[in-house]
Amino acid sequence: MYLGTAINIEKEKQTELILRQTTDLLEKRNQELDSFAYVVSHDLKAPLRAIANLSQWLEDDLAGQLNSENQRLMELLRQRVYRMEALIHGLLEYSRADRTSQDAEIVDVGELLSEIIDSLAPPSGFTIHLQPNMPKIMTKRILIYQVFANLLSNAIKHHERPDGR
Repeated sequence: MYLGTAINIEKEKQTELILRQTTDLLEKRNQELDSFAYVVSHDLKAPLRAIANLSQWLEDDLAGQLNSENQRLMELLRQRVYRMEALIHGLLEYSRADRTSQDAEIVDVGELLSEIIDSLAPPSGFTIHLQPNMPKIMTKRILIYQVFANLLSNAIKHHERPDGR
């Protein structure tokens, strides 16, 4: 009986040691992921800001020469840049989702889906129809954004025809 107890104690110590090593390794990997996400976030945001600034400078320099359609397109370019910056920020937050608290908020699903569709810029022959009166839900915005963005992106990417619905 004593030998069995000693063996069980030794197994528990080995299990505890393995668990501690695994936890240490996981913490190290999480720190590496945070560093990577921060670097990628910074490296992607800088060129986006440059694009927004350049488009504004072009529009300012060409004031009076751009027709209203080109002015609208420059503004649309900047809006998409700002949306991409927000998405990058959201992805950075998402990479930390399990380690940081993120407050739930009321999300208008229709507005969220419209934003996602706009950011995905589906091919011209592809039609995405949203039902009216989509619900508003209490959730962590970036998480539901990621789910819908993945679903819609996959639907567009893996559709058999270029004129999808």
